[in-house]
Amino acid sequence: MNDYINTVSNGELILHVNLFFSVFFSLVALLLVGTILYMRYQKLRENRKIQKRREILSDFMMRYLFENPNDEQAIEAHQPQNNLQLRTAVQVIMEFVDNFKGESLELLRKLFYAWRLQKYVQHKLQSKLWYDVAQSIYISSELKLEEMREHVVKHTNSTRKEIRQQAIFYLINMAQENPLSFLHQVDKSLSVFEQIYIKDCMDTQYTGVIPEFGEYLEHPLESVQIFALKMIAEYNQFESIGEILPFLESEREELRIAAIESLSKLEYPELSERIEQKLPSEKVSVRSHILRNLKRKYSLGDFQNLVGLIPETDYKNRVLHFNLANSLRKESKKLYI
Repeated sequence: MNDYINTVSNGELILHVNLFFSVFFSLVALLLVGTILYMRYQKLRENRKIQKRREILSDFMMRYLFENPNDEQAIEAHQPQNNLQLRTAVQVIMEFVDNFKGESLELLRKLFYAWRLQKYVQHKLQSKLWYDVAQSIYISSELKLEEMREHVVKHTNSTRKEIRQQAIFYLINMAQENPLSFLHQVDKSLSVFEQIYIKDCMDTQYTGVIPEFGEYLEHPLESVQIFALKMIAEYNQFESIGEILPFLESEREELRIAAIESLSKLEYPELSERIEQKLPSEKVSVRSHILRNLKRKYSLGDFQNLVGLIPETDYKNRVLHFNLANSLRKESKKLYI
């Protein structure tokens, strides 16, 4: 006991504790550095393997496309054997797809199936990682993998906008007719960007008959109805005017606005009379759209008379009416110059 007290008093115990922790943390630091270096080495080694594999595949695929596409033995010899090789094979094929069309593209699709890469893509479509799913849908679209359709359709309701965008592109790109049939399965609101994107895909990817957008006016989602109203006007589907008219009385402001804009573009002759009658009772946001539409149809005198239909409490639209009237006055003067 006396020796212990003497040791403590001499500070040797504290020295031993400090020495122990110094050695311990030094070993931990060395282990951490060693682990990082090992992981770095493994990553470099993997990258070298990938690069070598890419070079081998690229060389083979050039010979496959331009020399002997029927060499079954060579195709089998380059069959990917593990996940790393599968991923590399898909990447290299997609690089070739970006640069070749026509007959060469068909040969690439044949090679894709010969290596059974569609199973790899289908597996990735069910991944929990959104970027794997989005990339797999993109691959399915570029290679026109029809068998992926049932897996892709459900992704139109994904919470990730990137996945939804790729799913929309695939479904329109693959369609021979009725390119927007997938909208019947959509249960999440279409953003303005998605509406624009669908229109762009229709113009650039779809070559079939333009669908009748009137069938989507009964869709349960307001955003899809608004999109349909816009597209009816965009593609001059005058036969759908009768289906648009009830939307002028819709309980939803955005639908009433979309109906007014659609009928205006379609130059529906009775629109001015119908919306003028609604000026006193309409909501502020809808009233401003009515004024802008009537300004395009009315003479200066008729338009100025509308001020009496705007409630005095609606200061915003009274100012708008004043500005629109001034604009119309300037336009009228130019006609006489």
